[in-house]
Amino acid sequence: MRLLFPRHAAADSGGVRRLYGRDLDARGLRYEYLDGGTVDRDAVVERFQQGDAHLQAGAYQAAIDEFLKAYELFPSDRIHFNIAQAYRLKGDRDKALDHYMQVPKDHPLWVQALIEQGWTQLAIDDFSGAIGNMYSLHSPYFKAVYQPESFVVRTIGYLNICQYGDAYRTLSHIEHD
Repeated sequence: MRLLFPRHAAADSGGVRRLYGRDLDARGLRYEYLDGGTVDRDAVVERFQQGDAHLQAGAYQAAIDEFLKAYELFPSDRIHFNIAQAYRLKGDRDKALDHYMQVPKDHPLWVQALIEQGWTQLAIDDFSGAIGNMYSLHSPYFKAVYQPESFVVRTIGYLNICQYGDAYRTLSHIEHD
């Protein structure tokens, strides 16, 4: 097991090291600070690029393997998104959903991850889940985020549960926006 401390932990004048370092050393656990110089950045980039190449070539399991290796070297929310995409394309929708849900709400890819999660939910007949996720994007909080695809996902969800009026109203929002 290897523990990773965030970059700000390295800048706290050794406080984290004083609090946890001795205990971790005594237990024989490896740890490092993610301060930019502790991770083999080239290896992470190479794994990520290999994963992306496999994804583009349709070799989804190879892509998953490379993305997981990159994630092991450097846990990143961006890599979760790519792992999810590869699992979705491979047809392993449950694992895809798990990884889409690990993209944090404050990450720039979160909106796209939520839409992809909605498509995946439609594929596994979780229509109410897909509708609910897209409904979140249509709240006033996300007024500045225009994602027409989210209206399509929501509409398909409504159609599958025979809510034709709601489906029509959802599509009407695209015309008004």
